[in-house]
Parts: sequence; C-alpha cells; structure tokens
Amino acid sequence: LRISSGTMNVGTADGIRIMLANSATTLLQMEGGVLTVSGGINSATTTAAGTFTMSGGTMTLQTVDAGPQYTLLLGSATTLNWSGGTIIAVNGNAATDDIDIRSTTQTITGGTLQIGSNTATSTNQVSYINGAGGQLNVWDLVIGGAGGAQTISWRSSTNVLDDLTIQSGNTLQPASGFAIN
Repeated sequence: LRISSGTMNVGTADGIRIMLANSATTLLQMEGGVLTVSGGINSATTTAAGTFTMSGGTMTLQTVDAGPQYTLLLGSATTLNWSGGTIIAVNGNAATDDIDIRSTTQTITGGTLQIGSNTATSTNQVSYINGAGGQLNVWDLVIGGAGGAQTISWRSSTNVLDDLTIQSGNTLQPASGFAIN
C-alpha cells in the first residue's frame, strides 16, 4: 500500500484494521496525504516481516473506542523507516498494548508520534511498548491532544531523538528508561 497524496478512510467501527502480511515483500509506504483507520494497522504476527516507511502525510489510527486489538503493531522482522509525517494514535483500550513497535531494524530521522488526541472518544490509558524487549526510537513525541486528558503508559526503554511535548492535562507514566537526546 502506497499513499502519496489525497485522503484514504478505512472503516467506521472498532476492529477495522489494515493487516500487513507476513512477507518480506509487504510494504506500507506513506509519502503524503491523509490515512484514517477506525481501527489500527497491524502486522499479521508479532514476528512478521515487511517494511513500514513513513516520509510524509498524516496517519490517524483508532478513531473509535479501542477494542482488544493493537492500534499499531509492527512485527519484529518488519523494518521501520521514518523520516517525516505524523502518526496519531487517538484512543487506547487499557487492556492490551496499543502501540507495539517490535521492529529490530529502525531508521528514525524525522516524524512525529502523537499519542492521544483532543478527538479521543475514550479516556482509557494508551500504552506504548516494544513487546520484544528492544528499545524504541521516536523523533518527535507529542503526548495527548490540546483538549484531552489521557494517561500514557510508557513500558519500554525509549529515545526521543528531538522534541517531547506533553499537552496540558495529560500524563506520561514511564515504567522503563526514557531519554531525550
């Protein structure tokens, strides 16, 4: 799947996801435009292969109350290349890890991860983890939306490579190493 411009909307209910096959040839490439998914984007398994590349645009995930699936799951054999654009994880489910980036190969040179949003329909906690036990890297990190109040549970060692913004009324709860470089 390649998105270069325009708008793509996927689903209007929880549980509607984009599934990435477990194959070295699987590619999700976001170069520009807007992708909105009512559920999330998930690798087929926690060890799945493929490539997730984001260089521009805005990806908005879990726009309805989060159910028992991941908002974003990248398998451990999925290569993550992130140089620009924004990923917004709107809602959490407080039961499973919402954002689980297990990618052992990560090239992060830009981009923004926003966890929580002022359009959230749930006050459930959102969690961020590398379920495989590795370290997470993110360029710019925004916690919460300008109008929302959410708690973000940070459960893996993380490097914020540029800016960290915690919006008013939001809480970051790191349970593991957290560095701002």
